Amino acid sequence: MRATFAAQAGRAGPTFADVPDHGAYFLQGAPLLDPADPLLQDHLAHDLRDGRVRLDPEVLVADAVDTLLGSSPWRQLTRPAHLLYAQWSVGVDSVPAYTPERVSGLAAELPALRSTELVPGVDHAASITTGRGAAAVARVLREPPGRNAG
Repeated sequence: MRATFAAQAGRAGPTFADVPDHGAYFLQGAPLLDPADPLLQDHLAHDLRDGRVRLDPEVLVADAVDTLLGSSPWRQLTRPAHLLYAQWSVGVDSVPAYTPERVSGLAAELPALRSTELVPGVDHAASITTGRGAAAVARVLREPPGRNAG
């Protein structure tokens, strides 16, 4: 698992001169992100404190193990939830993290899941750090609780 998340965890090691320096490093693993996108610039700035990325690599790996290998915490949901998922995992035409079969399975087994929605044209990173992804999230968040979105 550590090797799978080596690139993300590696961001915690170096000291970056500024946001563009951090962005050059970060964007190596995020092919669909636009370096000039203001949302991305805000995200990158939020990551940095005194030139260091605010990320604990050990917590990152522990969270990944729990999320990917542990029992699903989704079954504990008691409030209405909506699943927005990216078309690809990392870059155009990469295998998605949420296949149609996986999404159907989640929808069938989770009573709290009110809706599922594919966000086309985004990968995992772009699902929240681009205008398209952020707009989809904002739209769902504006829905009244309990109402089916999308």
